[in-house]
Amino acid sequence: MPRFLDALKAEIDEIERELAADPRQAKLRSLREVLALYDVSGEARDGWAPVAENSPVAPRTVTRAPSEARSKAMELAEFFLRNRAGPTPTREILDYIVMFGGEVGGKDPVSNLSAMLSNSGLFQSHGRAGWTITDPDVKTIDGQTVSDVVQSVMADLTSDDILHAHSWHETNHKIPQDLDGKLLSETRRRIDRHLTDGEMRSLRGAFINALRSAVLV
Repeated sequence: MPRFLDALKAEIDEIERELAADPRQAKLRSLREVLALYDVSGEARDGWAPVAENSPVAPRTVTRAPSEARSKAMELAEFFLRNRAGPTPTREILDYIVMFGGEVGGKDPVSNLSAMLSNSGLFQSHGRAGWTITDPDVKTIDGQTVSDVVQSVMADLTSDDILHAHSWHETNHKIPQDLDGKLLSETRRRIDRHLTDGEMRSLRGAFINALRSAVLV
């Protein structure tokens, strides 16, 4: 073998060793894992179609097509949740997907699956309780229901309870756990279903406003 080929291979080996030690290589592999979830063939792979140089037309945005792995994961998640009576945690959904041959990928599959469920439009988040299938016929709770629940919980509080709850919120930026539980359980009883994330935020916000108003009186 000519000497220049030996030198060329030695230089390539040296560069590869240097690149392997570069922390950006690990980050690159991680990014490629995430990209694989959305991978499609052809020019649309990176979400845009190139145009000729000096063309007056701006690059055209292309809708990503879901990868086969992503589609299978979503199908398994949908089947699993349609046979569940209530919200199911992300970890349990992931375990089911993997058990039946699906995969999510990435270094943090639970977080990746949560993002996939959230972006699909088919699944409804219920905070820590987990996920359900979105029901298009279910409307969000109205303002009157929120007001009635808040007033019902407030009516059971003494002046000292209100001051304590208000102080707790100002310090910890959340409602005391016992009162939060009463708000959620009373609302669930009235609407006969679990609350969505948005509904829980609205309910808690209304209760905090009621606490502040009671303290200022």
